[in-house]
Amino acid sequence: MKRKIDAKKICMTGCLAVLGLFMLMIMLQMFTRFVLIRKLGMDNEFTRTVFAGNQWLYEDEMERREKNGTAEGDGEIEIDWEAYYPFSEESAKVKDPAFARYEGLVDSVEEKIQNNTDVNLLYYNKIVGYSKRYTDLIGWGLVTYDDTNGVKELSDGHWTDFHEKVDTREDARAVIRLDRYCKDEDIRFLYIQAPHKICKYEDKEISGTFDHTNQNADDLLKALSDMGVSTYDLREEIHKEGVDHHGLFFKTDHHWLPTTGLWAAGKIMDHLNGAYGWHMDTSLADIEDFRVVNYPGLFLGSHGRKATLERAEPEDIALLYPRFATDLHYTIPSKEIDQRGDLSITYDMSQMEKGDYYHKNAYAAYGHGDRPLIDIENMAETEDKKILLVRDSFSDCMATFLALGVRQTDVIDLRHFTGSLETYIHMTEPDVVLLMYTPSQIGEEIDLSGHRDLFDFR
Repeated sequence: MKRKIDAKKICMTGCLAVLGLFMLMIMLQMFTRFVLIRKLGMDNEFTRTVFAGNQWLYEDEMERREKNGTAEGDGEIEIDWEAYYPFSEESAKVKDPAFARYEGLVDSVEEKIQNNTDVNLLYYNKIVGYSKRYTDLIGWGLVTYDDTNGVKELSDGHWTDFHEKVDTREDARAVIRLDRYCKDEDIRFLYIQAPHKICKYEDKEISGTFDHTNQNADDLLKALSDMGVSTYDLREEIHKEGVDHHGLFFKTDHHWLPTTGLWAAGKIMDHLNGAYGWHMDTSLADIEDFRVVNYPGLFLGSHGRKATLERAEPEDIALLYPRFATDLHYTIPSKEIDQRGDLSITYDMSQMEKGDYYHKNAYAAYGHGDRPLIDIENMAETEDKKILLVRDSFSDCMATFLALGVRQTDVIDLRHFTGSLETYIHMTEPDVVLLMYTPSQIGEEIDLSGHRDLFDFR
């Protein structure tokens, strides 16, 4: 009697076998990369074979070894920021130190596995590309929250992601606490709401249904205003000017265009002048006074990388150079950069070289990308004020333009700056603290365990 073939069991066994193979491939490449190459210095036929299909990564590892660099070869050095800007005894407390250490370890391991999956899985991008084509073929257009590759192409060719509705009260309390701290230090404070690619006015069929970034931002702004915190909403400024909202952003990325960053810098200058009686020269942010150098087809943004080149087209990116004289003293301690010159010294030109679209980021040419701390001293004749900008990556292409209007601008990214923000404010005494985040950063739980949360303002 013939045995009945269990097709379902065979299918599930095959799927498990494929997943097991993927796991072994990832583990083998991680072991080869971090142990055989980095620790033991191997470079032979075996190590090269392991990286078949990821030749770019193998070449990066070889270049990294030759340069003897750190942090994935980008020259970033580890700095104990807490040693320079220690936490007060009260602010350093967490609910359960033992649990916090365990939670931080788990998060660190999870992040390393996630970050290495796409680079250690053979032909990862082709696999993702084919899966996207398959979903197109079967008409599966659903995008879920927090999906690793959950991006959607809008009707005008712009790619975006969607975010769920969250409870903003914890974030609001953190911002209010920072506002109160600044007031106690006799320092002005302003929360600036940057825009998300989804517009609550133009994308009414999406905003509030599939995507809730604008609703989350509205809730946060209302809570802050109700408690007397000064706010400034760039989304409303965009709406007032009646421009195409999507057109202010890259098509394949969640970030705004450098020209939009320049526009935002001018708007913030104008707002600070009106609110505090300052006299920053807002003409320093006029696009007509900048030379736009375009790099055709050089950039594939974060959404485009998720969609893969199977579906998304690389796009142009530009660097902006003032037609007027600039003189900046530019310092990034974590990259050992300490230079003086015109605005061009703030650009990381290594990001503008043609290369692998999945692992080059031309947007990070602005301000050398996300760094813990950047100090910009404007040596030109300008408003004698000091700004501390607490920011996310949207300010990569805005901060330097804003710095043209004042004597000193310090820029902190709390995802990388692990010292005390309160201590930094107390020690450096800025005239104003600007906090500018995009709506997608607004969440409902703040991680206080590792001092890397954007809303951990202690």
